[in-house]
Amino acid sequence: MSDLPELGIWSPAADLTTGRVVVGYDGSDHARRAVRWAARRARHAGHSLVVVCVVDVTTRVPPPPGAHVTHWSDVAFDYAQALAREGVMLAGEAAPDVPASAVVGSGSAAQVLVEASRAAGLVVVGSRGRGDLAALCMGSVSTAVVRHAECATVVVRGTDSNVPGPDHHVVVGIDGSASSWSALEAAAEVAVKDGAWLRVVTAWTRSPHDSWLSTFSGQRENVLTQIAETAAATARRAAALARRRVADRHPGLEVSELVREGSPAGVLAEQSIGAGLLVVGSRGLGPARSLLLGSVSHGVVHAASCPVQVVRPTVRA
Repeated sequence: MSDLPELGIWSPAADLTTGRVVVGYDGSDHARRAVRWAARRARHAGHSLVVVCVVDVTTRVPPPPGAHVTHWSDVAFDYAQALAREGVMLAGEAAPDVPASAVVGSGSAAQVLVEASRAAGLVVVGSRGRGDLAALCMGSVSTAVVRHAECATVVVRGTDSNVPGPDHHVVVGIDGSASSWSALEAAAEVAVKDGAWLRVVTAWTRSPHDSWLSTFSGQRENVLTQIAETAAATARRAAALARRRVADRHPGLEVSELVREGSPAGVLAEQSIGAGLLVVGSRGLGPARSLLLGSVSHGVVHAASCPVQVVRPTVRA
């Protein structure tokens, strides 16, 4: 890596491109893991990295120890610049060959990162944050970025060493919707680039509303059985179709299928153990029990044991 570049000040017109990975940094342990993971992801993808540090001068955050405050905004920006440089240094330790730069933004952390997503290939955040600045990795920030970002987003959970590769496979949730096919293609591309194998996961459930079933009186058990059989068959068809799609587009990629009864978020969280990346769509309306509804992706982001990538319907990374 070259010497640290001059720090930029973030603006919506900042010079970002779809070939860059953007990562939020606030000095917390979760943010450090996010920066290291983002640097390794950028290296595998052949992209550059931008570390974004945001300061909200409207919040009443205690100043750094020993600071004599005359103008809190000046102190806050100085501190943010120091943190941003620290983030670039962390990235350099994780992936020395990745070009990395830093910018400092002002205002809402979520808003700045969402603005950055409009001209980036991937936005990475930590799962929680407790830094001195307005946290870039608190649950509310990561949730807002996942919901509103205009490119793929990764929330780093687990350890930052869990990156896709021969030792850590990629998991993708499929429900048969158009959004799930975007997630499938994104997951397959990551697996191919990083030499990982791919697991396609589909969940189904038999939990209809009791009020609806009461109209069948004595036939309740038969109806339940039919619902379960239909749901399971639909899930199997979605998984099989996903596997065929991957085989057509990525013939050398190793793929396995898993069709399991249970809540989508629960099944995916369970399958994330030992994986390098879990990929889901931002929403889904497919015939199978949806793995991609907003509530499901939100639940997965907070429960997974590995980094989670949430893909918009149109994937750019």
